[in-house]
Amino acid sequence: MEQQVFIRCRKEDVAIIESIQDEAIDTYRNLIVSEVKRFAGKDPSSIPCKIIMDTKYLESIEDNEASGKIGGMMLFAKKGRIVCSQTLDDRIDLVF
Repeated sequence: MEQQVFIRCRKEDVAIIESIQDEAIDTYRNLIVSEVKRFAGKDPSSIPCKIIMDTKYLESIEDNEASGKIGGMMLFAKKGRIVCSQTLDDRIDLVF
């Protein structure tokens, strides 16, 4: 329920994220209206939601085989105090 979220991804993934950004915001707003009692009955477009692409990119595996990322993204809110890492590397670690 953050008004502003920063997304950090690999430089080569920016276009993909930007292409689905508006759809993701609409889905988020509709879920908030349908699932959170406080927002029940509100117009979804009145719910503030801003996505900002972080200019500090995740390192690609092609750039650094040891610590680079295969893909995915990281979300940051509250000046970096809330972090949601959804990189493919993190997802593989969870499965392992």
